[in-house]
Amino acid sequence: MEGITMAELVLRPYSSDWPRVFEQVRVELESEFAPTLIRIEHIGSTAVPGLSAKPVIDLALGASILETYEEHIEGLQQRGFNYVNKYEHILPMRRYFIHSGFQGFRIHVHGLITDGELWKQHIYFRDQLRQSSELRLAYERLKIDLAQKHLHEKEKYTEAKAPFIQSVLATMPKSPLSSLKSLGPKSQEMLEAAGIHHLDDLQRLGSVAAYAQVKQVCPKASLNLLWALESALTGMPWQEVSRQHRTTLLLALEDLARRN
Repeated sequence: MEGITMAELVLRPYSSDWPRVFEQVRVELESEFAPTLIRIEHIGSTAVPGLSAKPVIDLALGASILETYEEHIEGLQQRGFNYVNKYEHILPMRRYFIHSGFQGFRIHVHGLITDGELWKQHIYFRDQLRQSSELRLAYERLKIDLAQKHLHEKEKYTEAKAPFIQSVLATMPKSPLSSLKSLGPKSQEMLEAAGIHHLDDLQRLGSVAAYAQVKQVCPKASLNLLWALESALTGMPWQEVSRQHRTTLLLALEDLARRN
């Protein structure tokens, strides 16, 4: 298949250069974060042998708390990985970095919580494509078709892929709330009463919206639940959440109330 031109990107046949560049980026990132150990995985279409893709190398970094990435923003930017925060209102559990010219490739780095829902989704989708030639072929055909339909509309191309991706993620086993050891039985009971039954429900809503939803059915829920939810999602001890992020969370809660 020849390259299909998009606004600034192309779909290209699978290349052995992609895992090679991933390994080079991995070494660079391990050097930046040392001695802290982080998990680094090649994700996205360039991580799937045989699949055509935009020549963009996506990496998922896994750390226990998001602050690990925030502490390295300056160091990463010195290495050419620019911090992009404009999507954090949509994906609050991700810290995003872009390198626009690593060995001639564009690199997207997704700083995630190890084994958090976003991490699991990226790995699951990649592994499903790697394991199923039928699924891989269907996804490739879809991408080629969408690239032709949305030749100069990158955002529409990305949006049009979403139903396929969600259909695959729908087969992923859901993590129960009990997997969050920092949430006690009473907190889990209130979440269940508010219709929040799985970890991915909580990840999707975020701590503030989840707390607001709980308050609708459990008016006596205290702010300690908000601190606990933020702690469960970020890995930060709830006492630190209360001390360091209290004002930010309360302002977000007020803003949500105004909008609703």
